[in-house]
Amino acid sequence: MRLFSGSGSGSLRYSSTSAPRALFGYNYRSTCTAGTCTYDTYQLEYRRYVPSALVLLSMSSPKIRWNKPRCHPSDSETKNVPCARSGHTLSVIGNTGFLFGGLSAGLHDKIARPLNELHILKMGSSEFEWCLLELADGQKPLARWRHSASIYDGTQIIIFGGYYTASLRLSDVWVFDTVAMEWQQPHFDQDPGFIANGSHPASSTWPGLPAPRGGHSATLIGHSMFIFGGYGGHGYARRDLD
Repeated sequence: MRLFSGSGSGSLRYSSTSAPRALFGYNYRSTCTAGTCTYDTYQLEYRRYVPSALVLLSMSSPKIRWNKPRCHPSDSETKNVPCARSGHTLSVIGNTGFLFGGLSAGLHDKIARPLNELHILKMGSSEFEWCLLELADGQKPLARWRHSASIYDGTQIIIFGGYYTASLRLSDVWVFDTVAMEWQQPHFDQDPGFIANGSHPASSTWPGLPAPRGGHSATLIGHSMFIFGGYGGHGYARRDLD
């Protein structure tokens, strides 16, 4: 199995090179009820057992269960724990999760705003630890939600598009190197995908770049990533495949 994906308030990507006897997935969930938001980290455990060495063609039914691991902030600082949000992505490489972006209400004014922070989840056997990667604004993507995140080569996370505001969409590409712990942009002079008047012109610096969108799908096969569908500027739907 190459990819384990899940749905809910956050997207989940899990990279694996073979079909293991036990496969673990992780999701960061936030819920809001009566104006109060909560956020939790859950672990999904999937196991399939061979009941007997004499049974060659049949296997027992899969066993799936949710666990709620103990999570704590790095250095006991609350800023290292992600705030409640939706429309984010959570990419898991090995025993480390990378939570990026999303839409969150402010603590005081309760106005929803997009985020561009990256939180790192270190997953141990008994407990997890959250840590915020602090970088200057010029060294990370614009804030966004409902973008896509794809794991490439087991060490890189490719971010494409997303919502910047309710009517403005992004078409930029960013790559996070999980070894160097830094953001990179394949085309340094690439525009975000929109201009101040609210229009979404075609890219003049990167021919063939998909039009701005959010809520799309991004599927990585080998060295190629396929972008399909999503919502363009002002909420219109897209049906193209790039």
